[in-house]
Amino acid sequence: MSNERFDKFLKKNLEAVRPAYTVSAWERFRKKMPVPPLASWLLNYGGWVASSLLLSGWLVTFYLYWKQNETLKTVQKQINTLIEDRTLLSKKSQHSVITSPAEPLHRIDTVYIIHKTIIDTSKPVYASTKSAGEPTQPVTQRRRSEPVTGTTREPVLTRNEALSAIHQKSPLTETGDRHAYQRLKQGNAGQPTASARPSAHNSTFQDSLTKPVTTSVPTASADSAEVVAETQQPKTPDLSLPKAPPVSEAPMQPKKPEASKPPFSLRQLKPRIGIQGIAGLKGAGAGFVLDFQVADRTNLSFGLQAQHIHTENHHALDDYNSATGQDFMEIYRKYLPQKFDFIEGISISETFMTVPVSLNYYIPIRKAWSGFINAGTQLNLSGFQEVSFETYTGSRENHYRFDFRTHPDLFTNFVFGGGIQWQHKNIALQLGPSYKYIFHRDHNSAAKSSAGLNASMFINLFK
Repeated sequence: MSNERFDKFLKKNLEAVRPAYTVSAWERFRKKMPVPPLASWLLNYGGWVASSLLLSGWLVTFYLYWKQNETLKTVQKQINTLIEDRTLLSKKSQHSVITSPAEPLHRIDTVYIIHKTIIDTSKPVYASTKSAGEPTQPVTQRRRSEPVTGTTREPVLTRNEALSAIHQKSPLTETGDRHAYQRLKQGNAGQPTASARPSAHNSTFQDSLTKPVTTSVPTASADSAEVVAETQQPKTPDLSLPKAPPVSEAPMQPKKPEASKPPFSLRQLKPRIGIQGIAGLKGAGAGFVLDFQVADRTNLSFGLQAQHIHTENHHALDDYNSATGQDFMEIYRKYLPQKFDFIEGISISETFMTVPVSLNYYIPIRKAWSGFINAGTQLNLSGFQEVSFETYTGSRENHYRFDFRTHPDLFTNFVFGGGIQWQHKNIALQLGPSYKYIFHRDHNSAAKSSAGLNASMFINLFK
């Protein structure tokens, strides 16, 4: 038989065979087919790119929010400082007058000094009348009805004397008043003599004139009156200005000591403790969590959680090897029986002890309701694998189950999520979806990326 004839015969027999279609065979074959370059790149690096973009966007948003919050705090401090300065200045203005004229005040003008002279009226003094026929009366009675005569008028001071008195910034001394009295006595020399008056009256008047004149201000009473000597010039207002104290001499109030920052207290972080659970299509987990407020509307939470996940479920050895890319016989050889025909019903589940760490940002909606978004990771501390399978030896079926401890890598995933929160007094309830993306496949673990639903309950440690 020629080779050509043999090939035709073999081809005919092969085409006559129509094996039954199985889904598992196609799945094994499909994974070995080449994929487009873009799809291959997305499968290998798409998760890294997506997670990096999400994490970068979240960090940028948090940074911008922190920057705006710091700016608002700075502006608020400046406003408080201005308010304190204004209050301090208003208090200073009540105690002192601070003046700073643009130009120095130098003004010279004629100032007329008016003195008040007190005459002792304990003894009745009779003044001369206009004519000899008119009856005389005490001076005290005449002062109430008649104008003051020229005998009590004080002579006008010269310009030099007035300026000298201003320069000394004090009223005329007693010696100056005595000199004025002498001039007054000399000025009255041209007046009519006291010959027309009774001698007793004249002596009484002379006694009153020889008494020293004081410059104290008298008090008005019904028994005594004062004689005010006015100058011939009209009265002019006092043009002198009060000397304002310099700014440096103004009474300064001690500055209020700056409020020192209170010591750090755990109460400032508003800690909360609670329990958290997660449920997914292939597993569930539960644990406790601590939550701290690190910024306005931003909380940091971490805890300890145990998760149980069904990672693999295959019908035969070939299915497991094709799905995982590993050889079941090599990995679990020491747990397999010595003799068996084939293995079926492979089931693998994993239990992890993880430390969930997440950063949560809250968005108020209503009084008791608020939304939140979070991002973080689940750090793997330790893991356990539970493997079960069936072996067949002839017609005999055996069931095997074993578990062993694994050592997964610490950082292999990112977790993103969100949800709503309801808070009543010291209790808060949270509910929302989450997605766990595994960017690094650990050879000691068969866990895959998965989605789930998170539920948490928190209690405030401090009221």
